[in-house]
Amino acid sequence: MVILAILTAFVMALHIWIAEPNVTARVSFVKGLMFGAVYGSYNIEAETGELVKASHYQMSFGFIILTLEWYYEYK
Repeated sequence: MVILAILTAFVMALHIWIAEPNVTARVSFVKGLMFGAVYGSYNIEAETGELVKASHYQMSFGFIILTLEWYYEYK
């Protein structure tokens, strides 16, 4: 069951990497053991005054954290 959860989180990260044209990937190494995945989004205002939606997906496995971030404007 744990392996299935890890594979699902990895497939979700791979899907986001392929589907989003402006995704940024970041790998972090931390002290401590963390396991899990989280997805979130929020609205921010760009310097031009336009409303931009920022989204992120974060997957933790042990002491390695993979973060995917992407932005797109509302029209």
